Amino acid sequence: MKHYISEDVKQLNTVLVLKDVYQMQTATMNDIIEVTGLSQSTVRSILIELEEGNKIVNIGKDASSGGRCPNRYTFHPHAYCLISVYLHRTTAEIKVFHVFYESVMYKQIFTFESVDQLTERLCFLQREYMASCISFGVEGIIEGYDYYTDHYGSFSKITIISEIKEQMDIPVYIENDVNLMMLGYKSNHNNDMKNIAYLYLTEIGLGSAFLVNDNILYGKSHYAGEIGLIPYGEKSINRWLQSFMSDDEYVDIVSHLLTIVSSFLDPDRIVLSGEIIRKALHNRVVKKSENYLNSSYQMFVEYHEDNEEDIWRGLQYKTIMELFENGNTSE
Repeated sequence: MKHYISEDVKQLNTVLVLKDVYQMQTATMNDIIEVTGLSQSTVRSILIELEEGNKIVNIGKDASSGGRCPNRYTFHPHAYCLISVYLHRTTAEIKVFHVFYESVMYKQIFTFESVDQLTERLCFLQREYMASCISFGVEGIIEGYDYYTDHYGSFSKITIISEIKEQMDIPVYIENDVNLMMLGYKSNHNNDMKNIAYLYLTEIGLGSAFLVNDNILYGKSHYAGEIGLIPYGEKSINRWLQSFMSDDEYVDIVSHLLTIVSSFLDPDRIVLSGEIIRKALHNRVVKKSENYLNSSYQMFVEYHEDNEEDIWRGLQYKTIMELFENGNTSE
């Protein structure tokens, strides 16, 4: 008797296999079965289909532990080419990746005066590298394919990505830059952490991102994480960061943030990053925060400087997961 699997179930199983190959970079059928819990016949069928579709490639056989030597698979060198863009006001940092982060095929800082200029450049890269998608990291609150910034005292709506999307015939993704920093940090340092608070302090304000039970906290309108809007005294935390703060003011503000984050999220780790971090004041900040919390509470705070590397790793990881989960497993 034949068993028929719905297309939805087949797609979910394919995503599991792709994610497993991605996480391990190379995998045998038995590796995939062990991690996913799928049957041997299901995994074999998916691997055959992915190999025929030039998504994965057989890179040889492992030594036998008894029986046939197992085939080992990885992604095809031309599968899942990703254009990643870290977008600023009039500049776009662009990198073209293979599915694995280390495979950077192109990088450029592109200055543009109009949306048309940037669109033309991205269309050229799409054709040149046969890209599967384009992903953007942006500094702001996301609404669809637009985003809002609060850098200079009022909200500004930026529509550049929705305008670019209208001209593209491949998927376009958008994500907040601090969410990407957090995903990249997790990928780089400790994939076992399920709850992370990432605070990014700069002269234009506070960016923050939260991982809760291994999922990014977005909220109803993507406002989750915008804690720089919280008032402290007569102005917001963002306005404080935009002004010159004394050491005492800095200790007050940052300890206030750590207390808020610890009490509502209780994360495995709080990561402090950004250009205005004052490491020399760390002990004062943590001690003041702990005054507001239970004496037995342990706060794990880490200072982290390589946020740029985190952004690119986060963009690459987020994009490939979107491609897998949205069913873009074939050309």
